[in-house]
Amino acid sequence: MVVINPGVPKELTFFLSSGDLQLAHWGSWSLEPIGADVPLRKYGTRKSWRRKIQPLLLEAAEQRKSLQGISSDIVRLCACCSAFEVAFNKQKYADAIALIPDMLSCLPQSASLTEVPREPDRKVKDS
Repeated sequence: MVVINPGVPKELTFFLSSGDLQLAHWGSWSLEPIGADVPLRKYGTRKSWRRKIQPLLLEAAEQRKSLQGISSDIVRLCACCSAFEVAFNKQKYADAIALIPDMLSCLPQSASLTEVPREPDRKVKDS
């Protein structure tokens, strides 16, 4: 997870003498999974951008050890879900629906989309 705060202008960002970053304003922040807001169109066609996630993830993992071992499929799924949400909120439903095959391809092959796990039957006690 990464904290994202797109509304902080650099005029309100300061470095302390210790080298720590200090912000004078902290509004409209959000906690997003890695892959959220990846500009899918920037990386080309539907098939080509998926291949480019792995090298980007490996590069990021060199700088941030917590990213080591993260599956590129999970990052791609987060990117697709984020793009789906943006398209849906802009009422671009066809664009959102077009992302579903990419989203499904990121799921483990063992995941079944037709079988829904059921809870065991519960007995109701008489009062």
